[in-house]
Amino acid sequence: MHIVNGKFINSEDLELETVETLRGNTIDIDPDNLTLTDSRGRVANFDLDFIDIQSAGGVIHAIDKVLLNPEM
Repeated sequence: MHIVNGKFINSEDLELETVETLRGNTIDIDPDNLTLTDSRGRVANFDLDFIDIQSAGGVIHAIDKVLLNPEM
């Protein structure tokens, strides 16, 4: 629900924007408050202990909640 294709961004490069997930949902990124907001207004905070983790498939930024399907 919160995987974004084609974005390999470190935390210092995050911008205020709305992105589309692999499942076609949208997430609003707020780098000033370090939050993600899903289409139903649920907010998840970036976990500062687990941001900018380099992996083979991209960059991982862990969050403190699970963002659910908009129908849930």
